[in-house]
Amino acid sequence: METKRRSILLILLLFAAAVFIAGWMARAEIQSAKVTRKQESLAAFDVGGAKAPLWAAIETCRQATEAEKDQSRLALEVLQVFDSSKLDELQQAAVKYFGYPWRQRRGAADSDKLIPCPPTELYAAITEAAIKARVFERPFLYAKELALAEQLGPRHQQIIDATARSAFRDSEIPDDPFKTDLRPYARLILAGFGPSASEKWANQAFAQMSSNDQMGTGAAQVAVAGGEPQALPKVKDLMEQILLATPEQKPIPRLVRNRFYELAFALGMAGERAQPYAQPLIELLDRRVESWAPPFGMIELPPARMCPVARHIGGTVAAAAETKEFCVRRPKAFEQ
Repeated sequence: METKRRSILLILLLFAAAVFIAGWMARAEIQSAKVTRKQESLAAFDVGGAKAPLWAAIETCRQATEAEKDQSRLALEVLQVFDSSKLDELQQAAVKYFGYPWRQRRGAADSDKLIPCPPTELYAAITEAAIKARVFERPFLYAKELALAEQLGPRHQQIIDATARSAFRDSEIPDDPFKTDLRPYARLILAGFGPSASEKWANQAFAQMSSNDQMGTGAAQVAVAGGEPQALPKVKDLMEQILLATPEQKPIPRLVRNRFYELAFALGMAGERAQPYAQPLIELLDRRVESWAPPFGMIELPPARMCPVARHIGGTVAAAAETKEFCVRRPKAFEQ
């Protein structure tokens, strides 16, 4: 009888062990699936991918009309007066107005497609009004506040701190209507603020660098801007890997192209210091890239959006760009 009890107990112990091992393996598979889904989610957050810093913009601006100047002064007054609540619709409208220069068009001829140059002469007053209205005191910033931060620049520590909090927030910051993660945009802005704003975050950003998604390339931008010593060599390596992954006779796929462009913007954050690491950018100028062209689907275009980056870096990189027709003369269409 005792032997029988021992046998039953042993069977029960073995069964419990088997259940535990099966549960542990199932949990590991679930966790792995969650990581994979998260990676796929980050890769899918590509609407508006390869957003350029202000210094790499392909569009020029024109002098504001008198109507547009009056409009900007009125928008400033709105921001100054409606400062009691961050939910106030008029305050939000003023933030959007100054954050998105294309909203400032008024009174220009229909044939004039250029946007007015930003009212930089008002930026000190706009910054003061935005700080008083507590626009940058929130735990993280949404698109309109980030756009305003980008336009104003690092004029106040609150702007820098709010942008950095958003850039390195642990969870996604979704942006309607496309649910784009706004953290890479915040990283681009933080890097554009320059070394003094980025250096505190450079080590953390370097550890997150990759060419897998916008978070990784955005981290590269901050790491380079912040002066991390190994950031530029790593950016060069990542760009070389992207070029090697696609045969020379084929265009660079669109999503891969976006990651390359974002890494090129990272190079540009170093200005002339990036010249020894910019050979992959020079090589790209001889390649073609995919561009989205509804309703035709994907088409092939030259990498014209890289011309301002090459000029910004200067030296042999700028010289290489000046040999390309699409850099010398404005092309009919840019990559989308």
